[in-house]
Amino acid sequence: MKKTPFTKLILPLAGMAAFLGFSQLARSSESFETAPQGALSSFQSQYGTITSAPDNAAIIGKAKSGKNGLRILGGTGKSIKLDLKDSPKVDVSMNAWAERWTSKPPFQLTITAETPSGEKTIYQNSDSIKTGGLNSKIEAQIPAGTKSLTFSLNSADNGGMIMDDLYIVPSSPMVFKEISSNAPVIPAMIRRDFNPVLRIDIATEGGLKPLELTDVYLKFDGTTDMKDIKSVQLVRGNEKPGDQAGEPFGAPVTPNGSSKDLRLTGKMPLESGINSFWVNVLLKDTANIGHHISLKATGAIVGRKPAKIQEPAVANQRIGYTVAQPGDKVTPGNRVSKSFRIPGLVRTNQGTLIAVYDIRYNHHGDLPADIDVGIRRSEDGGQTWSPLQIALSCKTLTGKKTSDGCGDPSILVDRKTGRIWVAGVWSRGFHPIWNSKPGSTAPDDCGQFVLAYSDDDGKTWSDPINITEQVKSIETGTDSDWGALFQGPGNGICLKDGTLVFPAQYWAVDKVGENKTARRGHSTIVYSQDHGKTWHCGTGFRPNTSECQVVELKDGSIMINARDESRSGYRVVYVTKDLGKTWTEHPSSQNKNGKGLMEPGACQASIERVFDNGPAKDAFFFSNPASHSGRNHMTIKASMNEGSTWPEKFSHLYDERPGFGYSALCPVDSQHIGVLYEGNNGFIYFLKFPYKELLAQ
Repeated sequence: MKKTPFTKLILPLAGMAAFLGFSQLARSSESFETAPQGALSSFQSQYGTITSAPDNAAIIGKAKSGKNGLRILGGTGKSIKLDLKDSPKVDVSMNAWAERWTSKPPFQLTITAETPSGEKTIYQNSDSIKTGGLNSKIEAQIPAGTKSLTFSLNSADNGGMIMDDLYIVPSSPMVFKEISSNAPVIPAMIRRDFNPVLRIDIATEGGLKPLELTDVYLKFDGTTDMKDIKSVQLVRGNEKPGDQAGEPFGAPVTPNGSSKDLRLTGKMPLESGINSFWVNVLLKDTANIGHHISLKATGAIVGRKPAKIQEPAVANQRIGYTVAQPGDKVTPGNRVSKSFRIPGLVRTNQGTLIAVYDIRYNHHGDLPADIDVGIRRSEDGGQTWSPLQIALSCKTLTGKKTSDGCGDPSILVDRKTGRIWVAGVWSRGFHPIWNSKPGSTAPDDCGQFVLAYSDDDGKTWSDPINITEQVKSIETGTDSDWGALFQGPGNGICLKDGTLVFPAQYWAVDKVGENKTARRGHSTIVYSQDHGKTWHCGTGFRPNTSECQVVELKDGSIMINARDESRSGYRVVYVTKDLGKTWTEHPSSQNKNGKGLMEPGACQASIERVFDNGPAKDAFFFSNPASHSGRNHMTIKASMNEGSTWPEKFSHLYDERPGFGYSALCPVDSQHIGVLYEGNNGFIYFLKFPYKELLAQ
């Protein structure tokens, strides 16, 4: 998310330097932006000199804001020292944002101050510092006369801690400086209890006699229909919205009829620095997924005085649907699941949308685990969805209740027969998929390639069908070094001649040197030319590829678009004209000639060809996190020349928050395409886009 110009701006009052004893107070928090990345020995910060012994600390490219953060390395007795430029003459406050590198014990952070009367411990509360983002706040009081601060850390050898935005609060009466707003791209979702559609930042200085925020004024000009909104509330947060609402400012407000002006009231003391608030819009279950929520903040009452936003940002957020979220129940049985992952999406011959994904009952983690493949159906283009059911479960194959997991689904429709196929990988007991025995097809030795099908538009599903011996066997030409062999995940396709094609991947023991081997992924396809009676496997086109998707080209050949495990930052693209026997590299592969598709290290993606008569006929669409810095900025791109180029004018950001990053595209009708994608922490969302919008010149 782009920082507002004053994200870290703290302006001291005139004369405060003399009051505190600082000859030149720092004018912002210390975010280490001017420090070179790498090992840290000495750095001139805004508050004084920061030093560390060799192998104790480093400046790294991860931060709360900006690009840099300070990492205290893992191990025993690691520390950094801050020698203050000037000693404060009164007690002052200090805060910073921190994150544990790993949750493994031990972990103990201690901050000591060198005062005129000796060393004093001012912080020792490590239980409050968590993993998963720089969202833990360190707060301490610096005694008057302090000359230096020492941050000492004991942690696991591969552990440590990241710290950013270190700030020493001026001890003076608080004054208001500025108010602004920011509108990141964050859709509003039906069924979600936190839709942060607009951020409001209030900048203050000084820590004494805090000012209060009592009123915020919003205008919903541009909102399609105010009746879509159930309530609006302001909540306290950070620069990034996170996954849960923070401390509420006042009570939720329900829009009054068609009026697009809204006043939020409450009573909340402000902190010194930047106070970030998020406008949280809760939607009715009947909200229209073709509509938008559009709004801006015009001003507020701060310290009993009006504060106006001079150039308010306008949020224009699409309405979508939360297809899965932690706590959803599975029917029958009403079993609750803690997480959902790995989406796939198709439209059946009857026009029904079928969404499949992992039901990860106990946690977010991959197989081996207690996982089934779930399904929800929509007969109205994604506006409403059926209850969650199980489409593919392998527990019945052995009778074990929890230890036989099946997941990572891929789904396709046989356009000739209407049959819907779902593929999954079965982990018998708690067998680790990645340690599958090369050359073996036995369930106790390796992951199993399993299928289920539906002949009634996805309402009921067959028992699992194990095709491992068909697709992974020496008799059919499969290399004996192959270990795990499984599907996509995501979507498969039906070729014009009726051939069913699942994207697939196998992991083989490859020679990587004269005396070295490594287990590496190879993207490929699994296909059937007799409507699923028998199945066959192609060959891999290159090592260090894995999760992939496929589309059919006009000449009947198959393009495969693959995740790059070598972390080049771009997708790998190949073409086969003989069902995977041989492959040819595509000109766009790995950004050759600057025409490639970026990815964040390595991540699943989705590619879809549109055959419907309409504005997007024969267009290719592609969805993934369009970023080199993590799984964020979910984006749809379009190509009108079969993937040879992906013009920037056809690139549309649809959710910029960090998430798990997997997605699946599917035509909804002749005028719209839909995307089923992962948010963060087990959420799966659905959005619908008009082709005219995505292809607008």
